[in-house]
Amino acid sequence: MLGGRRMSELTDKVDVNRMIRERAAKAQTAMKNAGVGAFLVSKPRNVRYTTGAIAQTADGSQEMYIPTLAIVPADGKPPHVFTAYPEGVPGSIPTPNIHEPLRLEFAPAASQLASLLKEYLGSALNGKIGIDSWTWHTYQLFHKEMPKTQFVDADFVLNAVRYIKTDDEMQCLVTAQELNDAAMYRVYEDFVPGVTETELGGRFNNIMAQMGVPIQHIDPFFCAIPQDSPGTEQPPFRLTNRVRPLEEGDLVLTDTGVLYMGYVSDMGTTWYCGKNTRPTQKQKDQYKRWREIIDNTLESCKPGKRSEDLLKSGLKAWPKDAPKPWPKGLYLAHGMGLEGEEQPHVGTDLGVDIENVFVLQPNVPLALEPYVYEEGVGGFRHELLIYITKDGYKVYSEWPFGPLVS
Repeated sequence: MLGGRRMSELTDKVDVNRMIRERAAKAQTAMKNAGVGAFLVSKPRNVRYTTGAIAQTADGSQEMYIPTLAIVPADGKPPHVFTAYPEGVPGSIPTPNIHEPLRLEFAPAASQLASLLKEYLGSALNGKIGIDSWTWHTYQLFHKEMPKTQFVDADFVLNAVRYIKTDDEMQCLVTAQELNDAAMYRVYEDFVPGVTETELGGRFNNIMAQMGVPIQHIDPFFCAIPQDSPGTEQPPFRLTNRVRPLEEGDLVLTDTGVLYMGYVSDMGTTWYCGKNTRPTQKQKDQYKRWREIIDNTLESCKPGKRSEDLLKSGLKAWPKDAPKPWPKGLYLAHGMGLEGEEQPHVGTDLGVDIENVFVLQPNVPLALEPYVYEEGVGGFRHELLIYITKDGYKVYSEWPFGPLVS
């Protein structure tokens, strides 16, 4: 158990400079293959991947309010980074290339950025430029002032190389999960009837701060699963804490996540809340149903398989006329990396034709997360984290599941 350890004790496992170089090289290859002259990116995952810059926030929503922006040339020149958090920019980027943030929802900032693109990129603006997000002002202004530029989806270009991780990236994911799991062990010491959902969220935040992990990518939630869902077609699935005391016998859905070197953890599980009682057999059966889907899915977790293979394996014992064992908008599995949900995805509403673009290869991480539910009983969901190896898979997040499996 890692409950007493701090992040500083785990940082020697990753060669950060090598990781940044290897990611930059993969990004350059992606741009070359797509004929893209530069990236203009502001989504955190893409900024982190192409530049190594990480917004040093305690509240991940700040990245949406004041996004970090990067101009990344395809010719290998250092990127330009516009950020409110210069301390998060790696030393490999020259100081003159680090700028104040631009609020692109306002016209003056969009106009300033258009001028800077012309200055920094020159003739590259006569070809393709990858961009990952627009504001109303940038869309209107860029198409007017750069009529020869063909803007393409930077996400699409980067996804082709980003979903397969380097060894250092995988170690970042493993370390992030070690830290997250260690904090959750300590939170469950207070997991008793009478404690409120919001108190558990605050407890988690406090523990992570004590461990030296200041950045979280989601708000931690600890939500009791209702035993019935009258009038709804989907199983109840709540992602916001309430000032509600946990009760004896509750099945509590949790999800937490932190960042390590920009890479995310994902610790989601279901826990039984009981001081004087034990789970009923029907509550334990929810775990068994979840376990069956997981074990069947794992049969296809190997190089060369696609999302369709995992979906067929996972649902081979599930009743064909029953709803899928996850709420609408969620899925059987998703990738992991610089954000909580990356490619590949399995079981989304997009369908297998889109999901099958990605082929499993070594160092592709996945979170397997079906959610089973029975009316009058409640549900069970746990995120089992694995990564693909040359001959199968390896689990990198172990969790005891508590009394639901004993």
